[in-house]
Amino acid sequence: MLMEWIALILAMALILALVFFTNWIIMLFRKKTKKIYHEAQIRAGGEFDIDVVGESHYQDNLEIVASESGRGRDDDLQAWVVPEPDNPHDKNACAIYIDDLKVGYLRRQNAKEFKELIKLLDLDKYSKIGVKARLVGGTNSKPSFGVILDMPALDSLD
Repeated sequence: MLMEWIALILAMALILALVFFTNWIIMLFRKKTKKIYHEAQIRAGGEFDIDVVGESHYQDNLEIVASESGRGRDDDLQAWVVPEPDNPHDKNACAIYIDDLKVGYLRRQNAKEFKELIKLLDLDKYSKIGVKARLVGGTNSKPSFGVILDMPALDSLD
């Protein structure tokens, strides 16, 4: 009986060792997919003429941003333009984040220009760029929130 228990314990230990070793091998050869973003800031002339699109999908996030204490509608907010090169709908897609909350996307044409800006600044495809942003809407006459960005035109950086 004792020999049977010892054999059972040894078999269980061997199975656990095989599971551990297999997981270790899988982790060793797994493709690293962690994205590392490099940050840069750009300033423009204060026109706030770049509209963000898709805000209707992020109204909850925009309400959180708007409810932050001490922020008026004309206050400049820190926004981040974050490329999404793996986006299945558009390889040039660029999401807009404020306070680590996604609030929309750049228009397709603006995103294409932004990708050129990334190359011009010699940054990698996972670089994020900080820009000034303002909230619009959230009033009785326009209850939905929107976002406008202060980004330079690509030709102004030459």
